[in-house]
Amino acid sequence: MTSLRCLTGLGILAGLLMTAQGASLFVANHSFEIPIIDPVQNPFYAIPIAPFWTELDLDPLYSSNTGTFLNTDPNSPAGDHIFNADGAQLAFLNTASGNAFLQTLSSVFQVGHSYRLLVDVCPSTRFPPRAQEPMDYLSIGFYAGADANDFHTILVPGSAIVRNYLRTFTLYLPTVQESDPWAGKAIGISLRAVGQGGGYWDLDNVRVYEYPHQPDLTSDGLVNLADFAVLAEDWLKQTWSMSDLTGDGLVDVEDLILLADLWLQQDSE
Repeated sequence: MTSLRCLTGLGILAGLLMTAQGASLFVANHSFEIPIIDPVQNPFYAIPIAPFWTELDLDPLYSSNTGTFLNTDPNSPAGDHIFNADGAQLAFLNTASGNAFLQTLSSVFQVGHSYRLLVDVCPSTRFPPRAQEPMDYLSIGFYAGADANDFHTILVPGSAIVRNYLRTFTLYLPTVQESDPWAGKAIGISLRAVGQGGGYWDLDNVRVYEYPHQPDLTSDGLVNLADFAVLAEDWLKQTWSMSDLTGDGLVDVEDLILLADLWLQQDSE
């Protein structure tokens, strides 16, 4: 009987863990590895296409503002190798406003869930975005369904990136409410240039995560010290907990970041 109860308890716990898990949503060609660039046949190491992405390119003739390039050998004398790239290829995006990469996912914005869009970014080693005023920006955004107008964005300034090394930038979408216009619509993600031409952003490893929990751990409609106290009690616990906001099986700094994103914000319901 004891063994049966233990097995039953483990089964329930496993079910709760599966329910609590955050989901990694499918982003086609997320690391820009398609198609494979052959350096022998392509001495420029670049192509003006990024399959599965909608490219908005201000250059109608050569499509030189968006595309994919092959990361160079780290021993290259040119010194333009990106040391922490995901895979062998990345995307390039000209800094002039109007150039962009868009993709509509097969998943939808679910009521009660929150979302994170993460993108690895660094400047072109040869033609970097402007880091001083007037500064170039990269807009990372969510849009809904067929409407490609972003409703939730962050701006990455040219001064926030470093040469030869990708930095991850995160856009967090708080819990989707039934009244939100994007509820139930297909998830759209965008990477848009905001600035003048002449420079390039290098982009890599685009990913989207969906989370079933929200930072309001006390359900009082406000994210504050009370919620922080709940998370602190569960700190580094590896068992199922509402404090595991990311659903990765561990209460750690990633969950604290999500809580901080909504600090002192009230529930919209």
